[in-house]
Amino acid sequence: MPYSMDNPPKVAMNWTKEEQEKCIAAANAVLARGGEDAERQAIFACIRAAGKSKQMKEAALRLIADLGEPCSYPQGCGWPAVESGLCLEHLFASLAEAKMKVVDGVLYPASDFLVVPDPDKPSTWALQVKRHGKPDHALMGAALAALLSPGGHRGNKYAGPDRAGAIARLKALYRQEGMLWPGEADQVALQAFEEEVLELLRAERVTAQGETDAH
Repeated sequence: MPYSMDNPPKVAMNWTKEEQEKCIAAANAVLARGGEDAERQAIFACIRAAGKSKQMKEAALRLIADLGEPCSYPQGCGWPAVESGLCLEHLFASLAEAKMKVVDGVLYPASDFLVVPDPDKPSTWALQVKRHGKPDHALMGAALAALLSPGGHRGNKYAGPDRAGAIARLKALYRQEGMLWPGEADQVALQAFEEEVLELLRAERVTAQGETDAH
């Protein structure tokens, strides 16, 4: 049965539309040629066409480690077994159902992102600020730049949904982490300067009062 956008390979369920289109075209081309191994080869053609080979291998290995043995293959479900086609469908089905987003070959839950328009579609999640629940200051800085910097983060400005909400959540996370929000550093410095000036004025008044009393 040919794949379609309404029925993509399970491995591609959470990919972007462009990635799914490449995947489906490549997979269907393999299926059209036929052969007893066509279905397995179609999946690999799909992954390669979408540029996901390395990413999916790392994600599969991590999923294997996280889930234990996600199939009943007697020799286990390490990558050689997956690559040879054994338990491939089960493994990739588990990966698609895990509702995790793959970033640089690592799986992350929705709670690690500031913007989650659709919890069931990791491809819609944006602005990662945590790694497995732990706030990451570098990611937070990148998200801040993408949201507020005129030049964005490395030239990329966030223009997606819920920008105001993302800013509010990021600001709350900054406070939780004891980090200063842009502009607050200047305010802290100004406050410290004002307190220092007031302390000097108080000291001068005490000195002046002491000299008056002495006369």
